[in-house]
Amino acid sequence: MILGIDATNIRTGGGLTHLVQFLEHADPARSGFLQVVIWASPDTLAALPCRDWLRKESTSVTKFTALSHFVWQTLLVSKAARSHGVSVLFIPGGTYVGGVRPAVVMCRNMLPFDWNELSRYRISRTTARLILLRFLHSRSFRRADGVVFLSRYAKSTVEAALKGPPRLSTIVPHGLSEDFKLKPRKHNPLEHYSWANPMRVVYVSVIDTYKHQWNVATAVAALRQRGMPLSLDLVGPAYPPSMRRLSSVMRRLDPEQNWLRYWGKADQDEILNYYHQADIGVFASSCENLPNIVLELMGAALPIASSNRGPMPEVLGAGAEYFDPEETQSIEVALQRLVASSKRRSSLSRRNARAAANYAWDRAAHDTLEFLAVVAVQGRRT
Repeated sequence: MILGIDATNIRTGGGLTHLVQFLEHADPARSGFLQVVIWASPDTLAALPCRDWLRKESTSVTKFTALSHFVWQTLLVSKAARSHGVSVLFIPGGTYVGGVRPAVVMCRNMLPFDWNELSRYRISRTTARLILLRFLHSRSFRRADGVVFLSRYAKSTVEAALKGPPRLSTIVPHGLSEDFKLKPRKHNPLEHYSWANPMRVVYVSVIDTYKHQWNVATAVAALRQRGMPLSLDLVGPAYPPSMRRLSSVMRRLDPEQNWLRYWGKADQDEILNYYHQADIGVFASSCENLPNIVLELMGAALPIASSNRGPMPEVLGAGAEYFDPEETQSIEVALQRLVASSKRRSSLSRRNARAAANYAWDRAAHDTLEFLAVVAVQGRRT
């Protein structure tokens, strides 16, 4: 069998990370695939590993816009797949409007399927884009011969929106790079810290409407007013309207930036350094599929204060203090439990380090390939 991968709409971010790690750890022969053919932009192809079984194909479309991607999938990918004898086409980007069968898509984005979260963007281009994505993803999932979900939460949410399950589906969580795995560290009691040497809280994520960084900052400020020496580091790119809201809150809470700091977008080495220096990790998102940041916090053996929404309880289990991300007092209470007890922090640190071992890229690659092989065989019989 031959596996085709249409990665033409994958260029940066989590999608590219998944694709690189999937191919780095894949052993297609174990699942019956003699060759993997992938179509992507030149920049994406350059980022992928070189393997004897991997054939990288540039497309006739050099710059993918929404229109050119539509043309590629509806008119060109079928011919390309036939010319290589593709047995099944995998579309990790999640949107597929082509005619190659059998085809498997991956569900990556939950925002289009959550009307409450979508409404936060009000009347805007972002709202229009998300509504269009909801239509395209829904159509793709209904027409696909198989869908790969990242979490049970994502599967149940999407199936409810589709009013029924896809033809075939599986749940394959992402893996976690070994670079992010640290040994549990010693956690000092609150008395060890001071205003000059505060306990460091880190929140790594894009600044966006559903990430609630301003609520986390307000909760940390309240704990400081109660005599707890804390600092908060915010790391990640920013959605401009949300960044304006966060900047306003930062100016009000800490105009001198003594304890509340936004560091902007960071590369992997910089993010690792923030995890090394942190005492507590926070994740306050209210809409996720399977957040890589949570896996990274687990791998870094950090005690975590987490949102109680979406898949976070599914992933973290008993490894976090949970809160309602839209209630600053709830965030404050969860953080206080961690800040006040070094024993609790140490316990969660050890637990999360153990749990992180369940998220391995070789397992994710193998399980994905096994599912693709099942769909390919069923498609051949059909």
